[in-house]
Amino acid sequence: MAWTTFSAGTVAKADEVNSNFSNAKEELGEIKQFALSITGAVTKSSLQARGWAICDGTTPATQGITDSTITTTPDLREQFLRHSADETTGGTGGSSTHTHTTSNTGWTNDNTTNDRIAYATSATGNATYRITEALTTSSVGTLPPYYDICYFIKVKIV
Repeated sequence: MAWTTFSAGTVAKADEVNSNFSNAKEELGEIKQFALSITGAVTKSSLQARGWAICDGTTPATQGITDSTITTTPDLREQFLRHSADETTGGTGGSSTHTHTTSNTGWTNDNTTNDRIAYATSATGNATYRITEALTTSSVGTLPPYYDICYFIKVKIV
């Protein structure tokens, strides 16, 4: 329902007044989270009918929302939200993986096993020790535990 303006002396119906308060709670550009997969929860189509577009980087028009005030949505799929330090929005960063590397300082390679080898002599000089370390590098995930939800942005007051 659209915003209803009442003039002095007009009798207003409760649903019209309540509709105004309902619409007043939702601001254009506001982003909310919805758990669409929970039984009894709102659905994507019911949210879109109320002017909410899913934040997937597409336009509201491609989601079936016509005449929206906001014409594009941020792509928040597989993203963690972070409060901006300077009150600007749209910045991105981070990585879902990182790589550990090692250097060969003080080590020699054993061509037969691909191990790194270092030799050390005891403090008394009586023994020499062979120390090996296998070279391993890998990429590992850095995501903390999470629960998938959907972000929607208010693009049109209905």
